[in-house]
Amino acid sequence: MGIVLKNKETNKIIFYLKGAETVMKACVRPGQRATIDESCENLAIEGLRTLVIAQKGLSQKYFEEWQKRYKVAKSTLVNREERISECVQ
Repeated sequence: MGIVLKNKETNKIIFYLKGAETVMKACVRPGQRATIDESCENLAIEGLRTLVIAQKGLSQKYFEEWQKRYKVAKSTLVNREERISECVQ
């Protein structure tokens, strides 16, 4: 699950994504996967469940192009779920 936020003061656009560590490991750079494994394992040893949160800065141009594709995918009548999924991956 994710959300896109724009800071009104700085105009920075940031995409935040959350999910289980097993899902999120595929969404981060390979060099960061070991950090997720280690952190989640340490928390699991203490009996805690984990939720991984990641963020990515987006340029205004990239966001606008993505938003157009997403709106088209949401309004399609054929294979809507697949088209939406393609946009968010």
